[in-house]
Amino acid sequence: MNPDMAAHFVRQTVESHDTWMAEVAEKAREHGETILEQHRRVRAAANKRGVTYRVEAQLPPDILGIYIFL
Repeated sequence: MNPDMAAHFVRQTVESHDTWMAEVAEKAREHGETILEQHRRVRAAANKRGVTYRVEAQLPPDILGIYIFL
């Protein structure tokens, strides 16, 4: 990919941040809920002591590389 085309795609991705970030954030929340359920099952199977656990998605999610969207 030539540099001009790459710059164009990166610019489009950054400018549409609000559109795709909402979906990424929702996926992060869903993943957090899945992890919480897994932890609850493991803890319940290991020992019932009345301890509660909570997992929270840390939003906004870190985006390590915009190139993923290319």
